[in-house]
Amino acid sequence: MFDPVISKITKLIHNQLDHDKTCSTIFLVGGFSESKYLQERIRKEFMVRVDNIIIPHQPIAAVVRGAVRYGTNKKLIKNRVLKYTYGRSTLRPYNESIDTLDRKRDSGYVLVFKPLARKGTTVEVGQKFFQTSHPENSDQEKMWCRILITDNESARYCDDDGVKELGDFIIDLPDKQLGKDRKVYFELCFGEMEIRAYAKNEYNGNEYSATFNYFDENIAKVADEKFS
Repeated sequence: MFDPVISKITKLIHNQLDHDKTCSTIFLVGGFSESKYLQERIRKEFMVRVDNIIIPHQPIAAVVRGAVRYGTNKKLIKNRVLKYTYGRSTLRPYNESIDTLDRKRDSGYVLVFKPLARKGTTVEVGQKFFQTSHPENSDQEKMWCRILITDNESARYCDDDGVKELGDFIIDLPDKQLGKDRKVYFELCFGEMEIRAYAKNEYNGNEYSATFNYFDENIAKVADEKFS
């Protein structure tokens, strides 16, 4: 089934190599490059004509990464318009005029979705959005931080329709003698290729971060880190 298409591809590559005798490397990128059969045919066909045949990790993303890096290197891409609203889970006092009673926690707070950067906002490369939080209870030892995304502009709670979790991390809160007076700084940074979530316990200096890809349809988490 694939042979007619692959034969056209190999013919085009042969034509390219005939015009450029100095080519030493072939990169396979794009969605079709993930085909094991295509990879095998290219290797067999051209291993005697070029020194290297390279298939990068995530070849379908290689085109996007290359285009973005080219653009940023040429200073053509300076900002982007957000397709989603980015935010996090946090707590606020229960409000009987808008919250149902079942959402009220023992502490008197309600778990809500709090936006940091809204859909349609134009953000510069490297721009940061930040907020601060305090523990819910005086004797609390940890804080759960969830990074959320949605295209629902009226989302209020973390379980509203269209709200998805990108990832989470746990922030340690020692020194319980300070009670609720333990501030945690949180920010989202929109980079060239990735979104970075960062949190810092401002009392002890411990830092936490997670990174997400723009190009991934599910915005999968790339890495988790904790610094002390």
